[in-house]
Amino acid sequence: MRFLGLLAANFIDVNSQARIAVEPLHNMKLINHLGCALLLCLTQFSTAAEPMRLDDTEFQRKFRTCKNERDDAERHRRFSEMARAYRLTSLQVKAITQSMRNDDARLEFATAAFPRTLDPENFYEVYDAFDTFSKVMRLHDRVRPIERQAAPIGYVPPLVDKEEFGGIVKSLRGESFDNTRTQVARQIFTTSRGLFLSAQVKQILDLFDFEQNKLAMAKLAYEFTFDKEKYYLVNEAFGFENSKTELSRYIEESNKKKTPRPANRVNP
Repeated sequence: MRFLGLLAANFIDVNSQARIAVEPLHNMKLINHLGCALLLCLTQFSTAAEPMRLDDTEFQRKFRTCKNERDDAERHRRFSEMARAYRLTSLQVKAITQSMRNDDARLEFATAAFPRTLDPENFYEVYDAFDTFSKVMRLHDRVRPIERQAAPIGYVPPLVDKEEFGGIVKSLRGESFDNTRTQVARQIFTTSRGLFLSAQVKQILDLFDFEQNKLAMAKLAYEFTFDKEKYYLVNEAFGFENSKTELSRYIEESNKKKTPRPANRVNP
């Protein structure tokens, strides 16, 4: 910004020295030059202030440099500076988190890195970096959106494509326990930028062992489903009729809450 001030002062000084009968056309050219120069500087300043992304090669280079630091505190400080200086992907955050010596340090770093992550909808990948389920739960509670931002009127979110869905299924299958799988699935549904198909929800429920977890996920996923008219497909994932009945009641109550009541009419 100091440079911009000096640049403007220089142009003003030149203009003041050329006060003697300066032609209007010359004045316009001078103003145009000044405007272009200022615009160029502002653009460069804005670009410099914008956080950069790291490709895999550059990330690996910086990652190895930080990881080779012997002192734990210094290593953590360098990784934290790296997360502040660059926009990292979820997988890059996972790699750094895994390199931490204990779950407390992992929790601190992952929590700080989440707001600047390029793909927060894939942040469930970071859960695999932890040794204890309690720390996974704590991270989930910290990064879980408090409320979903309202979408613009008329906006229809995209569908979760086959490639992304395949990655989701692979990640859920990698979880050893149903409770952890439930937390990861909750994170996926609540942060996904796309909507799921009913058939995809059914596939996800098939990955769970316990009926109560299937039912909980079926209730949660309904809000994030594109073809709600086909949600009956999800019933095939249940082994008990009472689960189907409870889900049906939940959907009915949910639809009632979202359906606006007709305005009361006043008889003339």
